[in-house]
Amino acid sequence: MGETIFIWVLIFGLILIAVIANVIKNKHIAFVKENSLVYYKVMELNKKYKFYKLEDVLKETAVCKSKRGFDNFNVGKFYSELMDNNYMYYDEKIKKAEKNKVDYLDYLKNYKELADLFVTEEQVAKLDFKYKTFNKYEVELYKSLLIQKPVVSFEMQIYCYYTSPAGNSHYDCTYKYNYGEVKNGIESAKQRKYEIEHAQELKRIREEEKRKQQQILKEKLKRADAVDKREEELYKKEKEFKAATQGHIYSSASNVATEVVEETNENEDLDTKLRKIKKYFDNGELTYNEYKEKREKLLEE
Repeated sequence: MGETIFIWVLIFGLILIAVIANVIKNKHIAFVKENSLVYYKVMELNKKYKFYKLEDVLKETAVCKSKRGFDNFNVGKFYSELMDNNYMYYDEKIKKAEKNKVDYLDYLKNYKELADLFVTEEQVAKLDFKYKTFNKYEVELYKSLLIQKPVVSFEMQIYCYYTSPAGNSHYDCTYKYNYGEVKNGIESAKQRKYEIEHAQELKRIREEEKRKQQQILKEKLKRADAVDKREEELYKKEKEFKAATQGHIYSSASNVATEVVEETNENEDLDTKLRKIKKYFDNGELTYNEYKEKREKLLEE
């Protein structure tokens, strides 16, 4: 009986000692938190950094419909198609991982510099506290506040499998791509997309140019049709014109024709040029054949 009481008293005493020790420890930690500059600075530093939460393994799955399909599975083709269809998603993952890497290096640099702010014995003496105790908890707090390294790289795993309809047979394998290979896959997908879009743009430009040329030709033909209709009227006046210009000196016709060409401005549109040579024809400065020749030449330009 006496031994049992002794054991219970001993247990109670040990528990009491542990409780008191824990209370004292918590008081010491609270005191250190209140008076430690390095603790305050690390807390402030940690508030400035926010890191992306990323998985260190990106998993993709390929399901085969037959054993033959599983045996002939082309992981390279599957990987390329995966990148072509989802490269923006993976590229965003890469950017976040790279941001984590840069920011964490900067964080570690600033974190280590704060170690110079650990309290000195002289400073603790002014606080009326034991230096060893203060330093012990200050170092513990400093280490506990260190932000753990975020994900700064990852790998991709492609899990390929086939299960028979009855479920009796199952085959699987896993293909792995490291961080560098994933980055290269993204760049290759971007290049393929650029080439496709570039080819499409060239096709669009050619089609647009063709459409414009067709429109120009259509407008020229429309104007030519209008001129042809007027020609019928001009032809009816040919005999009258020839009779009226019997006294015309045809030996100078070539000079007149030259002057007509010189007086036409290259910057003028087709309608203006046609109206001008028609005016010369109406004024008797061109014969019908000269007028017709110049008209056909303008329409061919």
